[in-house]
Amino acid sequence: MWPFHTKDKQQEQTPSAANETGPVVCDVCSGVMSSEKGYLLTTTQVATSEAYWEFSFRRHPQFFTAESKGEDLALYVRRIADSSTDWRICENCIALFDVDVEVTARNYIEGNSPPGAGPVERQAISMAAAYAWVKLYRHWPCSIQVGRSPITYDETAGPQCDFCSRIITNKEEV
Repeated sequence: MWPFHTKDKQQEQTPSAANETGPVVCDVCSGVMSSEKGYLLTTTQVATSEAYWEFSFRRHPQFFTAESKGEDLALYVRRIADSSTDWRICENCIALFDVDVEVTARNYIEGNSPPGAGPVERQAISMAAAYAWVKLYRHWPCSIQVGRSPITYDETAGPQCDFCSRIITNKEEV
């Protein structure tokens, strides 16, 4: 089973539909969520978060180990990048993301798809996943290749590092 957000796990479930189709669960930790409290994020907001990747690597050691050298990481990145659905995030997991919690909470309650929803450029996600991999396992994942073309990100995502083009979060110093 893939350790990531898939619609096979949850069929287009909105908080208001929870009573009809079962409980709403967090797409990061799979914890049951309240229909009144949660957050709705885009694939870009989730998958460009190094903290999300670190959490996923630690949560799923059966898929991710230093010994694996990151051989399947590009495959997981592709699966995430192709996700066209919104991500439901619980109160415990929202701290992994550098987002406006008021806006994302409002989107969740109202069932509004966040701006910028849909599939995302794989290179941006690959870099976030690779940086998180290096933090945990101290080596570059072998399946993530950095090309000669410049890395591009969604300009609305925030400031970028001039050296590597990685998104700089509010929690980091420049």
